[in-house]
Formats: sequence, structure tokens, C-alpha cells
Amino acid sequence: MPSIKLTLPENETPSRIALRGDIITIGRRPDNAIQIRDRTVSAHHAELHYEDGHYRLRDRGATNGVRVDGRMVSDYHLRESCRIDLGGIECEFHVSQIPAGAETDDEKLATRAEVSAAWRECEALRKQLDLAEEELQRLWTAAASDRQALTNDYAKLATQCHRQQVELRRRDGEVAILQTGIRLLRRERESLQAALDEALSAGISAARATNLPKPPLPH
Repeated sequence: MPSIKLTLPENETPSRIALRGDIITIGRRPDNAIQIRDRTVSAHHAELHYEDGHYRLRDRGATNGVRVDGRMVSDYHLRESCRIDLGGIECEFHVSQIPAGAETDDEKLATRAEVSAAWRECEALRKQLDLAEEELQRLWTAAASDRQALTNDYAKLATQCHRQQVELRRRDGEVAILQTGIRLLRRERESLQAALDEALSAGISAARATNLPKPPLPH
């Protein structure tokens, strides 16, 4: 079975991928059968087409092109093992047999149908994530609105409390004035009562001295 060996940017050791399927896409985007996350690799860089018992390598308009054994190609029949350069990524293509010293645990390459299914699943998950983010934003906005309403209610309550405190202080002042007035009235009444008592006592003494009838006591 043909295979391709390359070192992916996210791995430290080379990966040997067994090729299967009629069409194998290679590029930077995740909808490719072989995804290479490297800035020198185009979104859809190249394709491998299985024809007449071998793979045919085609350039899909990659910015940095495709090279086979150092030579730039756009359409190349891979009948023999060779080196393939995809942008800045170097690959080793092997026709069938495993070269000496190569790993025997090939990675399974996803078919086009499997890639499409995985891509659709990713799109569905992405939509669910978008909906979840929208719901989170709605809840956040509602919470912010509730916080603002609570803040407004607190401000109104604080204003009312301040007004009541001012009114209470004003009434306390009025009560203090009234209490002072009551004390003054009591003192004045006591003074008048003492003067009256003194006048009555003097009148009674004068009447006794002159034998005049006693003045009537006030009722």
C-alpha cells in the first residue's frame, strides 16, 4: 500500500500515513484528508488521485507550489518512491513496500466520506457553540439589566432615606423649639401666679387694717 511520511508541525516525530481512497486532499484547512498546519501550506494545497494502480499528484493552485525531487510540478504520476515538498514541508512518498528502518505502525488515513462527516460534525458543533455563546450573551445582558435596575432602585431608596432623615431633623428642630416655648410659658405662668398671690396677700392685709371687706377670691 502506498504511504507518505512527513513531520507535522504539531508532532515531534515523523508520521507515516498509509494512503487509501480514490481522492486524497492535502492542505492547511481541517476539511482536507491530510491537514498540515503550516503557514507555507495553502488552504487546499494538493490532491492525490488514484488512477491505473498508482497515485497522481496534482497542484491545486498552491501559493508555494509542489515539488517532486526538487522539481516544480503541477501534475505528476507517482510510480516510484520520491521526495515531495509541499510549501516548506518535506514529505517522503513510498510506492508500496516499507523502507528499511521505517515504522510499521501506519496511521490510518481518513476517507473522503469520513473527512466530510467529521467536517459536518465540526460545523454542527460550531453552530451549537455559536448558539451557546448567543445565549450566554443574552443572559449576561439580562443580568446587567437586572444589576442596573437594582442599582436604580437602591439609588431611589437611598434618596428617599436621605429626604426622610432631613425631614426628621427638621421636625426634631421644631420639637426642640416647641419644648423651649413650653418651658418659657411655664416660667411665665409661675411668675404671674407668684405676682397674683403676692397681690392678693397685700390686699387682704390692707383690708384687715382698714376693716374693709375682703376682696373676693378669684374662682
